[in-house]
Amino acid sequence: PDRDFIPMVQTAALREIAGFKPQEISNMVWALATLETPIDRDLSHAISARVGQQASAWEPQNIANLLWAFATLKEKTDPRLVEALLDQGARTIDQFGPQNISNTLWALSTMQIKPPKSFVDAISRRMDQMSDPFKPQEVANSLWGWATLALPGHSIAVIKWAQQSLRLVSHFNNQDTANVLWSLGTLQHHPDAALMTALCARIVEQCGSFNPQDLANCMSGFGWLYVEPEPNTLLALCRAAR
Repeated sequence: PDRDFIPMVQTAALREIAGFKPQEISNMVWALATLETPIDRDLSHAISARVGQQASAWEPQNIANLLWAFATLKEKTDPRLVEALLDQGARTIDQFGPQNISNTLWALSTMQIKPPKSFVDAISRRMDQMSDPFKPQEVANSLWGWATLALPGHSIAVIKWAQQSLRLVSHFNNQDTANVLWSLGTLQHHPDAALMTALCARIVEQCGSFNPQDLANCMSGFGWLYVEPEPNTLLALCRAAR
């Protein structure tokens, strides 16, 4: 976009913010994050005030998109505002889909804001009921967010993500594989034999193209689970680390 266009849009948004609805706010901030454009300070304060006034009207997609955008832009966010949105999220949890859950947990962990127990419990209830399939990155990001926030490792949510991981492991990219193993290790959630075998096989396939962070995360995951990798997996990791 023209370098003068975005400031003009932000100025106009600030002028009209009192009339913005939740989806309009969410879409605007999401667009700025996608364009890697920081929010003007005055507009940021106005958005926070407007969201606070409307928190009870926010829908899951809007909540997830706004939090994702704030986290992507490294926006300083009032934890009370986030808590109000998450309280609304807990009330509307039955409408959260896999991407909403994944983006929300990723955003909270990136912003280092621990969610209230009501929202954590709601996520577990939703995961217990949900039949919608997760995509590989959604599973990996959900587990990574949950682990980074130091949430309960034996929650039904973690159990369900581990089950989804077994279904999806052949589609994991390098980061997905490493993050899932790191997350399970961090949470001290021991995967069943089928998932561990599948993860080890996937590591053997991928580790030649692992970056240093992927290698470190895999080794940390094995270490925190007190699991010695299968010999061919360990050999592959050692070769990749040279």
